[in-house]
Amino acid sequence: MNLPKTVFPFIFYFARQQWFKLIITILASSSWGIYNAFFPCFIKNLINVLELHQFSSADIYSASGKILGLIVGLWIIAHLFHILQGFVFRVKFCARFRASIREALFQYVQTHSSDYFATHFSGTIANKISDIPTNCEMIVNTICGEFTTALVMALTIFITMWMTHPPFALLLMVWLLFHFVTTFAFLQKANVLLEDHASAVTKLSGRIIDVFSNIQNVKLFAREKKEEASFRHIQEEEIRASNEAYVYLEWTQIGYSINHTFLIAGMLFFLMYGWQHHSVNLGDFAQIMMQSFYLSGWVWFVSDQIKYFIKNAATVNAALSVIQKPHDILDAPYAKEMRVSHGEIRFEQATFSYPNQHTVFQDLSVTLAAGEKVGLVGLSGAGKTTFMNLLLRLYDLQSGKIFIDGQPIDSVTQESLHQNIAVIPQDVSLFHRSLMENIRYGRLESTAEEVVAASKQAHCHEFIQNLEEGYDSLVGERGIKLSGGQRQRIAIARALLKNAPILILDEATSSLDSSTEEKIQESLALLMKDRTTIVIAHRLSTLASMDRILVFHRGCILEDGTIQELLEKNGHFAAFWNIQQKKGALNPDISY
Repeated sequence: MNLPKTVFPFIFYFARQQWFKLIITILASSSWGIYNAFFPCFIKNLINVLELHQFSSADIYSASGKILGLIVGLWIIAHLFHILQGFVFRVKFCARFRASIREALFQYVQTHSSDYFATHFSGTIANKISDIPTNCEMIVNTICGEFTTALVMALTIFITMWMTHPPFALLLMVWLLFHFVTTFAFLQKANVLLEDHASAVTKLSGRIIDVFSNIQNVKLFAREKKEEASFRHIQEEEIRASNEAYVYLEWTQIGYSINHTFLIAGMLFFLMYGWQHHSVNLGDFAQIMMQSFYLSGWVWFVSDQIKYFIKNAATVNAALSVIQKPHDILDAPYAKEMRVSHGEIRFEQATFSYPNQHTVFQDLSVTLAAGEKVGLVGLSGAGKTTFMNLLLRLYDLQSGKIFIDGQPIDSVTQESLHQNIAVIPQDVSLFHRSLMENIRYGRLESTAEEVVAASKQAHCHEFIQNLEEGYDSLVGERGIKLSGGQRQRIAIARALLKNAPILILDEATSSLDSSTEEKIQESLALLMKDRTTIVIAHRLSTLASMDRILVFHRGCILEDGTIQELLEKNGHFAAFWNIQQKKGALNPDISY
């Protein structure tokens, strides 16, 4: 989905989806502005009638009845339009408008690459997705409500005042032009200050989310005071930015006061002058003065709303600049659905490096046969996890190709690629949902009986049964209510349920004790049967059932063979093996 990248095209993109409701809103706002502009004209005619019949009560009511009827009738019509505006805009338009924006942003953001989420706070992103629709609604409300009413009123007042006394209309027009030219000149700087303040608020929010996401570390290291001091420092920056912006805006308010005083004083002076020279009657005096007061009040109100309008626009603009960064990983224009019948994996002259870092792989070529169980071994940073991430297309190669059953993974949809690969990660993250929902995430259409069967195979059914709410138990944010071993068993159950043709185990049993691991190895053996399996493991004893082992070192595959072949070769793998055998005599669970 290609969404507009700037504020007003972005708002228009979603507002036009309900254009009929917007037209009704604009017409209703216009009717209110027209009524307010014409009301002084009715008062002028009423005063002229009263002046004509000032001491005669016999026919004063019949003479003024038509005018009074117009005043009351149009007042009722204007208020009905005002009610209609509220019903159509707030009840019918706003909820759908916010929902459309929220849904589009959610769809856009969740298709960002893993690298995007690694460099942005998820809480900040969520806040922006929540805030943008509300701010956009306020902008539309200001444009279609306050701005439209003020503009229509100003035009109507200018026309009616011109028809009464052109010099006063010209005076009003000159004042309006001067007011808005100076207002927009002032607000250009205000826009910069408000954007700085929006950035400071975002930074402050990000710090709060960062602390609460790592609250365990804060407590374990007794760093509450340090975090309080850091929070206070960032908050002072927010206060400074807020003060700079709003002090400047308050000075503009003083300017508005002076400007409006000149308008009212000028109108009074010239009206008094006209009255003295018999060019202005009482009705004209009342009309022009009332219209000047009405318009002055509305212009003041609109000028005050402009600062909030700009603030909302600045907030939306800042949020869009973060959320709508271009996607790093995109499906090809004519990407097809991946079909995996065997599961052969082939890296062909693959070259890859992370942004601003050294090259991880240089012309790497390797083939994993269909149904083959392959272990990946190497020191941290050797390239094992990168190998897995590239296969999952969490990153794109700089050159070369990766094939699954002869299909280049960059020519198929990412969704179909991931549907054909099951991953059991080392750091298992669960949704703050029920255990049933978390396990069923592997295959959404699975029945409760199938979920329980997978749980039994993964040896997590036992502890789930002991929970007060069983499979309906909530697991907390990222699964914090469960132990590391329990989370890994849930991940294994989820993978069993997914039943994908390719399986990746990334230290899948690292959080399990030896007794539980022994039980789960049986489940994993069943899961790996007839599947192309990649196992990343530091504990080399877990690779005993592998058909083949690849030994990584600085992005290269130094050794390739079965455990027996690699031990006989007496190279890197044999050295790792011997180290673990010696340490394992003291601690059988040790890993290098």
